[in-house]
Amino acid sequence: MLRNNVIAFDKKLIFASYFSTPKTNYFMMKKLFFAAAFLWSIGLVAQNVQLHYDFGEDRSYLTSTVEMFKPDKLGNTFFFIDMNYGDGDIKGVSLAYWEIARVMKMEKWPVGIHAEYNGGFGQFKVKDANYAYEINNAFLGGIDYSYNNSDFSKGFSLKAFCRFLERRFTLCR
Repeated sequence: MLRNNVIAFDKKLIFASYFSTPKTNYFMMKKLFFAAAFLWSIGLVAQNVQLHYDFGEDRSYLTSTVEMFKPDKLGNTFFFIDMNYGDGDIKGVSLAYWEIARVMKMEKWPVGIHAEYNGGFGQFKVKDANYAYEINNAFLGGIDYSYNNSDFSKGFSLKAFCRFLERRFTLCR
């Protein structure tokens, strides 16, 4: 019995030493990352991912968009994130912009309260120096009148907002 414990202990040592080499750690972490990403993506049913290439003159860069709309009993949530890659001399993300909105309403009422946040940042290069800028944060609030059929495949919304920009206040429009 003691011998079996020693053998089991030796197997654990061999197993631990096999997975502690730098090469196997890299491949194990890569496999774990992709497995976790796959499992995470299964739960994201109402998500849309797009990748676009801009063929315009002086605008050859990629743009990725991730968006989601999810209705529930108390309203709905919508967000999107746009990222531009390789604009100008920037390697990587040159612009990121996002919006997130939540409509809260009673179960049977067509009118709800709308809250929204918009913001982002960008970067550019001049000669050998990198510069960054921030897109002004915007907060929107107001009312939302919407009608949707039961599976949300058809519908419309009418919205009235007040907008607050982080650096200045704009009256309702």
